[in-house]
Amino acid sequence: MAFGAGITAALGGTGTVAKVFYNPTTFGTATSYGGNVTAGKLTAYQLVNTAAKLQAINNFLSGNFAISRDINASTIVNFVPLGTNGAGTVANGGNGFTGSFDGLGSTIDKLSISRGTSNYVGLFGVVGGGAQTTIENLTLTNAKLTGASYIGGLIGANYNTATGGAGATIRNVSVSGAVIGRALSTFVGDRIGGLIGYNRGAAITETTAQVTIVAGPGAEIGGLVGANEGGSIAQSRASGNVSAAVIGGYVATGVGGLVGSQVDASITDSFTSRNVTTGGVQGNNIGGLVGSFGCSLACGSAIVNSWTSGAVSVGNKSRNVDGLAGSLNGTAGIDQSYATGTVTSGTGSDAVGGLVGLSNATGVTNSRTTGTVTGGTNSTSVGGLVGSAVQTSLLHDYADGVVYGGLESKYVGGLIGTSQASTLDDVHASGSVSGSSYVGGLVGWSREGNIANIHADGNVTQIGNMGSSYYNPYRYLGGLVGANESVLYSVYASGNVSGLATDNGGGLVGYNNGLITGSYATGNVFLANDAGVAGGLVGWNVGGTIMVSFATGNVTANRKVGGLVGEVSGGTVFEAWASGAVSGFNGVSANLRSGAYIGGLIGASGGDVSNSYAIGTVTGVSHVGGFIGSASGSNRNLEMIGVYAVGAVTGVNGSTYVGGLIGSANKATIVGNADGAVLDV
Repeated sequence: MAFGAGITAALGGTGTVAKVFYNPTTFGTATSYGGNVTAGKLTAYQLVNTAAKLQAINNFLSGNFAISRDINASTIVNFVPLGTNGAGTVANGGNGFTGSFDGLGSTIDKLSISRGTSNYVGLFGVVGGGAQTTIENLTLTNAKLTGASYIGGLIGANYNTATGGAGATIRNVSVSGAVIGRALSTFVGDRIGGLIGYNRGAAITETTAQVTIVAGPGAEIGGLVGANEGGSIAQSRASGNVSAAVIGGYVATGVGGLVGSQVDASITDSFTSRNVTTGGVQGNNIGGLVGSFGCSLACGSAIVNSWTSGAVSVGNKSRNVDGLAGSLNGTAGIDQSYATGTVTSGTGSDAVGGLVGLSNATGVTNSRTTGTVTGGTNSTSVGGLVGSAVQTSLLHDYADGVVYGGLESKYVGGLIGTSQASTLDDVHASGSVSGSSYVGGLVGWSREGNIANIHADGNVTQIGNMGSSYYNPYRYLGGLVGANESVLYSVYASGNVSGLATDNGGGLVGYNNGLITGSYATGNVFLANDAGVAGGLVGWNVGGTIMVSFATGNVTANRKVGGLVGEVSGGTVFEAWASGAVSGFNGVSANLRSGAYIGGLIGASGGDVSNSYAIGTVTGVSHVGGFIGSASGSNRNLEMIGVYAVGAVTGVNGSTYVGGLIGSANKATIVGNADGAVLDV
């Protein structure tokens, strides 16, 4: 390009941008055009029209280049990544490529790089020009790249290896093909992505990676970006599968359908349909969208309006596995995002969830999951939305998928497996939930938190062995929460609760040592275990308070069975009621203890009860009452004030201690009445 004598172009204003594209007289010898064009920013690009000239950029790493036509790169047998010497050494004093590159909408086809023991593999091995430089408007098709670490279809490392500074701004770039990182070798590949292996401090927008990624089980492997530190990703997507090759003795860490690992960065308006798998390999921090995500700075809700539909599967003993983000830490948050794919973990896994595996972060808001979540045998903290939530706020979230904790699993919930010091408000779960212990329709185990305005609708089932020989006092099962040590306010559960080896089951809560107020349960409760303690609202109330709450479901178990609470060993109950039928015969066990301590409201009580009533029928053998089966104080007299029962009470099989209000009482003051018939059949 040449300007005639005296001809100039002027663009007024500091924000104006001018680009000049030209065929140089000698390739690599730049012309600035600063004397002919005036603008806020002027960039002159040398045009590239052959694969040979594309490779020759490696001799002019500070220049600006653009592609004038589509390029078939197969003529270069083993392309040398721009900004490197091809053997893993960064050129240009460690700065790599520092210019700008504009594809002008052109395509580079069949780029082939095979450097299995070298780092920094991509069309550009290293780009270190900073945010003022750009790589844009480019498509790579049928690319195939093999390397060790820092591998990406477009860029291996988008940062300055000499100064630690940011890489170039990336926009409107698409890559398709395959990226292989030390596949099926004894090495472990790190920082591998379909578009970029490692990105620091740079913005990535409007990008696509349709790349199959196979890597040795290493760290930070992502469908779009392997590791994203301090950068931003927007309006981008990834498809194809991400898998870690099965290499014995190694662990895959930080693997995601879009990003493997992200720190102090953001993702907005982006999605992936990738399947993510570690095969038989243990995987830690594995997510459908992001593997691990943390913020040391106040980066706020850093995943916004993003989603994933791919399946996630990991091997045995995996940790922090989820459909969207494997782990969420610091001030990181998720807003208006969702996951629809299935999540499956191997034996002995921990923190497995539909959206987030482990959340130790600011919060998750306006987000949802619909996929099935499956934990392997002996897995812990399995949840439909979050596997384990620590000091996390959840607001306006829900999970609709089925949650299966696996045999001998622990802490399994329709929304959250384990919740510690977390706040839940306006959230719900509707899928069925099954697990072995600490199993809840919404939360498996809740400690030191606040839960309000929530509900669970799915059936809750305990899986495991049956019979008194398998008695385990920690097998808690609840329609909403398996074990509760938090505040529950204005919550309810409507699903049925059933257990084979459950020892404490409730329509709302299996074990309670917290506060329950303004809440209710409508599902039926059935326990097959000889020693099962069952209640329409709470199975076992250890020291908590239950107030202004009720249960309407039928309750069937063998021992310590109540329409509201199976056993109150401490704490208080007031302004509560139950209307369901209560039976001390489950039709399964022939144990001699069957039918003992059966009450319309409470089976056995060692705590005070006031202003409460029961209206359902009651059937049992011994210590059977229309209101309470047995009330017994230990160090003081119990107070049963303002109580009544209206349901019929039936004693069977040579029954003893049967009463319309209370079957038996010891050290108890009782002020109440009963209107129901008392029968002995």
